[in-house]
Amino acid sequence: MPLGYFDYKKDAFGPICGTPEVLIRELKLTLERDCQMEPVYLERQRRFFEIYDNQNCERTYLAINEICNEKHRKTKQSH
Repeated sequence: MPLGYFDYKKDAFGPICGTPEVLIRELKLTLERDCQMEPVYLERQRRFFEIYDNQNCERTYLAINEICNEKHRKTKQSH
């Protein structure tokens, strides 16, 4: 998948429901599977996410903090 491109029909992590009726049908099917993702969606998820662990919040915080620090450094340098 090219960077920055996401096609919901081909790349989504679950069925796309265009109507309330389809949504209800898919919810029922999901409950019948004991809320387990279908293998096709698990594979999409595995391919999409580079890192799959429980450290996402920390990585997000550090990335945002780095961006803020960089902007702060640039602002100080321009004054």
